[in-house]
Amino acid sequence: MKKIKNTVEIEPKKDIFNQRSSHYIMIALIILLISTLFYRIGFLNYVPKAHDTEQWRYASQQIIEYNENHRDRALWTDNLFSGMPSYLLTFPARIPFLNNILTTHRGIDWRVTYLIFAALGMYILLIYLKFPPLIALFSAISFSLSCHFIGLLEIGHNTKFRAIMYIPWIFLCFEDLRKTRKILSLGLLSIFLIDQLRVNHFQISYYTYGMLFIYWLMYLIKSIREKKLNSFYIFTGMITIAFIIAFLGVANPYFSTYEYSHYTMRGGAEGVGREYATGWSFGKAEIFSFIIPHFFGGISPYYWGPMPFTQTFMYMGILVFFLAVIAGVYYFKETKIKALLIISFVALLISFGKHLPFLSNLLLAYLPLFNKFRVPAMILVILQFCIPVLAAYGIKLCCEKFEQKDE
Repeated sequence: MKKIKNTVEIEPKKDIFNQRSSHYIMIALIILLISTLFYRIGFLNYVPKAHDTEQWRYASQQIIEYNENHRDRALWTDNLFSGMPSYLLTFPARIPFLNNILTTHRGIDWRVTYLIFAALGMYILLIYLKFPPLIALFSAISFSLSCHFIGLLEIGHNTKFRAIMYIPWIFLCFEDLRKTRKILSLGLLSIFLIDQLRVNHFQISYYTYGMLFIYWLMYLIKSIREKKLNSFYIFTGMITIAFIIAFLGVANPYFSTYEYSHYTMRGGAEGVGREYATGWSFGKAEIFSFIIPHFFGGISPYYWGPMPFTQTFMYMGILVFFLAVIAGVYYFKETKIKALLIISFVALLISFGKHLPFLSNLLLAYLPLFNKFRVPAMILVILQFCIPVLAAYGIKLCCEKFEQKDE
């Protein structure tokens, strides 16, 4: 009779960062880190004394006073220009939506809520793209704590800031709709599109749609090459439905704005005019400010670059930028990476404005609605989104090479 040895099976060590509970830990870390860094703003009401916020208050004071003492709402104010509709200044929607949850709750200032919201959106997006939690955490914090976004809060560009914070969520729903073609993804995409538009900064929404269009175009080319057009047609149809729903959700204020625009400097076929439209064109040499924040002196009054002045940094972190470059070089053949790189490159070219007159004049003349906007450098917010995503791929590559002991 054979002797049976008593053996004890040793279970392999469980990596806490590969368990489901790790996501709760990471989400808690995001909330804790941002809440701690902005504790005085979030909980003690030490909000920035922002110039643009004060200007808005001066312009809106007449409307606010009227609405406090009357049952009906003021529809006009003469505190700004020669008078203008109140819905362009302060005219809250009657029906609450997601943005009401982020802005009107008690206990924590909305600025901190939106930073957490953006970080969670980026984290969930990268987890969806199959990144480990630690890498997703790195890129989530890199995005939400961008110098540029914090600068927007300091100067009071609040609607711009809030619109940017929706970009990771919109991209996540767009990508999931491409992969799964689920009704739930369509519904969520519609909700986030509506919510971004309700923030009332259409220029950021416009750039978001441009990013999605290039992304869609890249996968159209891939579908043609692979002869898998049927599923792509369904995806495109569902995108169209999502945008129609979003349009219907904001038709009232935007139709009113469009009607009034004909009586402003933005009306007419020529829009705001080339000189005004390209006033804040990003200088080509200012690319170095992505990795050296004070390359042109930083922000005003120390800024000495080609723009009239600037109150925000375009610095995105030298490590983040370096990792994104590594990913771009190594993974360039992958459709997703190629799409993000092309989106970044196109955004950079458009940001040059009058420093790249051929492209700028072409877009102002032929791209619908493009001549209604100013500040070409604003499109760099799309770059501020793409770079942290690409950086996640760069970290992933470095980790893989380290495990393989690849010098």
